[in-house]
Amino acid sequence: MRIRLLNLWDHFRASFWFLPTIVISITILTAFILPQVDHWSHSWIVTYLPWLTTSRDVALLLLSNIASSMITVAGIVFSLTVLILSNASSSYGSRIMRTYMQDPVTQFAIGAFVAPSLYCFLVLRHLGHSHGEVPHLSVSIGILFTILNFGVLIYFVHHVALAIQAPQVIQSLSRELSFSIESLFPENLGQDSETDDVDPKRIGSFNEEGVTQIRASKEGYLQIVDLERLVEIARQREIAILVERRPGDFITRDQYVFRLTGLKDEVELKLIRELNETLFIGSRRTPRQDVECAVQEMVEVAVRALSPGINDPFTAITCLDYLTAAMAKLSQRQIPSSYRYDSDQKLRVIASPFTFTGVLDSGLNQIRQCSSGIASVLIRMLERLTMLATFVTRKQDRDGVRKHAEMVLREAQQSLHEPEDLETIKNRYDDFLKALSGIRSVESEITYDEY
Repeated sequence: MRIRLLNLWDHFRASFWFLPTIVISITILTAFILPQVDHWSHSWIVTYLPWLTTSRDVALLLLSNIASSMITVAGIVFSLTVLILSNASSSYGSRIMRTYMQDPVTQFAIGAFVAPSLYCFLVLRHLGHSHGEVPHLSVSIGILFTILNFGVLIYFVHHVALAIQAPQVIQSLSRELSFSIESLFPENLGQDSETDDVDPKRIGSFNEEGVTQIRASKEGYLQIVDLERLVEIARQREIAILVERRPGDFITRDQYVFRLTGLKDEVELKLIRELNETLFIGSRRTPRQDVECAVQEMVEVAVRALSPGINDPFTAITCLDYLTAAMAKLSQRQIPSSYRYDSDQKLRVIASPFTFTGVLDSGLNQIRQCSSGIASVLIRMLERLTMLATFVTRKQDRDGVRKHAEMVLREAQQSLHEPEDLETIKNRYDDFLKALSGIRSVESEITYDEY
């Protein structure tokens, strides 16, 4: 249930209608309540707050002008929002639209400029049936809404000016990546991750005999796997479940996604339906359980910046800085276990967790491939890998970082022709080896003479 609510919240948060709907709903409620308050306190307002009073004709004029002007401003806000989306999509890629769409400032601005017009229309309707009584407080609140919206408009324009800048876009994606790392890697998915040295597919109970395979009922990207529900299903039926896919994978309809062992009876349609209900499949990837989704959104910005049509290595370098900073944070976290146990400590579910080396490959491979012949990006990549070498502690992580440094060196020696650039690359690689040897003794397995 918790996973379903989180998935629903992610859907609402990344939409332009959720927060505006809340703002508009509050406005409608206010437009119905305030005229009643005005009616009950009319004489008190006239006596003690005479500066709030106004005539019926002035109230009609004010409310009408506010309603029409706020509709115009709302149109400007919509135009600016579409401009931001168009510019971001063409410059940084359509996949980062999710980040823009869940921006609370933009969502609130849309609601804030639609709500006053609706409020004024509703108060005008009440004014037409008030039989000469002017809702002084309601009119004053309408004026207050207008004044506040001037401040909202100024801040929104300022926010737009920041939102279209590459460093701001990359920083927003970096925050999303950091949040994904914080939420996915602090807690274990099962027991101690040190028990994950064994390949789950080689566990005796999951051999080819007596294993039941379950197919997917939908097609699309796997966004979330409800592991808690899977453990409960396995416990109720006294079986163990191997999840063969992980969030971020594309699943084809009728593709095998589960392997079951210990099932005593024939597979029921109810069991197949229950297992498929634990998979949340959609048209795109989301970072809720998929850390590589947030990584690849930043990679897309870097790859587009390195394309011949844009040729902006500075943006790619900024992406590298934030990506490797996130990798340094990830290297300090315990990798979640593949195994999930029930309350009786019986193995029930085996998942496919993300690893540091896998996330590192996802973050650096495409940038390195697209930076062929661009000395500044290759040099920066080695510098950031040197920084990362001072953070990694696990042997497999150190091997992964070293593998990328070696690939950068090979890429540079194959694509760069300027001797000074090559010398700089070699010096940066030497610095990398020294940084890595600060953690362990390293003998270079790659020599310049090989090239």
